[in-house]
Amino acid sequence: MMSRAGPSPATRPVSGDRASASASCRSFRIDALPPSLNRLLHDMRLRMSEPPKWRALVRLAARSIPPYREPVVIRMTFFGARDADNHAKILLDAICAAGLILDDRHPYVHELRLRARKLPDAERWPFTRVELWAAAEDEA
Repeated sequence: MMSRAGPSPATRPVSGDRASASASCRSFRIDALPPSLNRLLHDMRLRMSEPPKWRALVRLAARSIPPYREPVVIRMTFFGARDADNHAKILLDAICAAGLILDDRHPYVHELRLRARKLPDAERWPFTRVELWAAAEDEA
């Protein structure tokens, strides 16, 4: 399988908190796609090197976001990916390791929304956007 030429995610710019229109929603962007679960399962070197790299990327990108102590809804949008669920595992683990959420299972993650989107024309490289917000009390 051929890989795309270009800078590695660790050297690409990482954006901090980008507040959305909703005051309760907090978001961040990472200018890379997490490796797919299929790639991690078949490549031992990636399995060892990628999780620490993604924990560091999430910590850096979300440094201004305070941790959630209540149940949350998480929406992950993978721009330039075809199979969203294949990229979500390593990112969810990194969000938990960065301390944004207490744990990545119920009841801490009330809902997980995954989206794969075509890369916008203005963008050259694939990227990932993560949005978090507290689950409504009647939903939790």
